[in-house]
Amino acid sequence: MTAHPDRGGIFIEDAAILSHRHHDGGQHTMRLHAPQCATAAPGQFIHLRCAATLPMRRPMSIMRADPAVGSIELLYKETGH
Repeated sequence: MTAHPDRGGIFIEDAAILSHRHHDGGQHTMRLHAPQCATAAPGQFIHLRCAATLPMRRPMSIMRADPAVGSIELLYKETGH
């Protein structure tokens, strides 16, 4: 985790994918090991960097957070590129 010097509560945390499930309708749930983010409440946002070659991060709402385990879950649907 790296705190951004000018942004107060904004920080960068490297997260490991714990699980990635595919559901009907092109929906997916991804569970990440992100202990710092796991203190957030559902509905708060993260900005996910998908690849080093993609300059824009993807804003995603936290569906579930488990601070005891240090994980968050995201629900998303594929659209666009």
